[in-house]
Amino acid sequence: MARRALTAALVTAAVVVGSLVVPNVTSATEAACVREVSQNVPDVASGLPDNVELFDGYVNGLFYGNERVSFFATSGRDQLTDEQKQTYDVLEDVIVQIAAGSRERTDNIALPGKTWTFTELGVTSSSDALDAAADLYLRRSLGNGRVFEALFSDHPYELYWFDKTSGYSTSLNTSSSGQSVTVSAQVKMSVAVEYQKSSDLYCVDSTDVSRAQSAAATAKSIVAKHADEPDYEKLVSYKNEICELVSYDTAAALDESTPYGDPWQLVSVFDANPSTNVVCEGYAKAFQYLFDESDFTSTLLRCITVSGAMAGGTGAGPHMWNVVRLDDGQSYLVDVTNSDKGSVGQNGGLFLASYDAALGDAHPYSYSFFIGFDSVSYRYDSQTAELYPKDYLLIAGKPYDGAEEPPAPDGDQGSEDTPKPDDTPKPDDGSELEKPVDDAPAAKTQTMWRLYNRYTGEHFYTASAEERDLLVGIGWTGEGVGWVAPTSGTAVYRLFNPYADDHHYTMSEEEYDALAALGWSQEGIGWYSADAKNGVPLYRQFNPFATIGTHNYTTSKEENDALVKLGWKGEGVAWYGVSAS
Repeated sequence: MARRALTAALVTAAVVVGSLVVPNVTSATEAACVREVSQNVPDVASGLPDNVELFDGYVNGLFYGNERVSFFATSGRDQLTDEQKQTYDVLEDVIVQIAAGSRERTDNIALPGKTWTFTELGVTSSSDALDAAADLYLRRSLGNGRVFEALFSDHPYELYWFDKTSGYSTSLNTSSSGQSVTVSAQVKMSVAVEYQKSSDLYCVDSTDVSRAQSAAATAKSIVAKHADEPDYEKLVSYKNEICELVSYDTAAALDESTPYGDPWQLVSVFDANPSTNVVCEGYAKAFQYLFDESDFTSTLLRCITVSGAMAGGTGAGPHMWNVVRLDDGQSYLVDVTNSDKGSVGQNGGLFLASYDAALGDAHPYSYSFFIGFDSVSYRYDSQTAELYPKDYLLIAGKPYDGAEEPPAPDGDQGSEDTPKPDDTPKPDDGSELEKPVDDAPAAKTQTMWRLYNRYTGEHFYTASAEERDLLVGIGWTGEGVGWVAPTSGTAVYRLFNPYADDHHYTMSEEEYDALAALGWSQEGIGWYSADAKNGVPLYRQFNPFATIGTHNYTTSKEENDALVKLGWKGEGVAWYGVSAS
């Protein structure tokens, strides 16, 4: 048995041979070699955020469960050969385990082995076979760094612990027997100092990630606990749960260096540790998270997190809170921070609250809320005012009174003579009465209403008179009937972009799903299109100068042509309505 040690350094573009010890061959048919290849991270990793920022992203993923998206447009794995994918899959599994805290060691990561014959390698001696096999393994199984480049592209957050400065190394063990040579390999990856356990370069401290995982599980259990409650009660329960779990961190609030944007504020709410308290950001983010993870009976409910300045309550200065739209279409203040025990709003005066005074004569307004002899006021900052449409930030001027039940005939309780569903009067001859009008066949068409938002430039279309009236009530302009749609036919799907506050409509299921994957909210079937043979065409125009409200739909050829003359692009027929007659 002979043994040879070869040390090399693989940098971005080349393999540099450091030292070579010629083996002491003791057999004509057996030989062995150990090659240690130290590697810097690929160029793709240098463009990633720092370790702390990547860990923050990983923690957010634990809560929201979002799919990991490649930082570089396409999946890195898809660019690999089948042989390289085998190596990738082994390393991916280990990296995910380390990130999740189920594995601490980052060394001795065994990769798939390979065996070749001397003939396949094009050599005749054991010495040449050892070198040729090692080089071939680096090239074919590791892609000379391409596998790690793909991993950094596809799993940046799971690699939050990796030290991009120290890099990683691969140990290649090659041995020949007869006319064949086998390569086995192990990888070790350096750990960044802030994530090392006991200063061990190859061991990850999983304390923080375990805490984050526990907090995420607690948050999800709260959502499940209140899943069956009515919408309003569910929101009240979330406020109570948050206030029970955490207290206000006065020291951090008084420290001007405490930054916004810390995901650990969310973790600290749900980690069941009484010593980890939070500032207003934690309260607001926790409420937003529980809302986002919930299903509600009403589709009108909406929650946003806003920032600005507050006077009163926990003190004057920067503040973060929520604004929630309820099923009446109106938006209300939600300040969970100042609803906690011992705060000015502990009895509910600042939770789902309407304002008592609106200050100023231009948007964004300042709102004041009176609680006994105390007054608490809020003003949005410029970033919030620019981020959200005006109607998202308008607070209701009257308290929410819930869904009103229509009064029963002849008094609230009804009279004893009022017929019940099970004792419908019968004629004397015992024959059945004629069926009521309500059992007549349903209408086969529906009116489509058109509205315009003068603040964003968007035209909006809905078959719901209730939705139309709610939008008009918060500032949209009703433009009457847009067209008449059939109640069956080809579905036209409706989507909403929460980042641009814009709607999109399509008959393509593929486009519907593709936009959802990009972050659009699917709002189901908006209406149906008639067939082209007998339908009334809906013309579509595109405004290349706008970023919101870029499309308009109309049955009027004159409106279509007029907009095209103004610079809009005519895009033909989008779908078909039916004749109003």
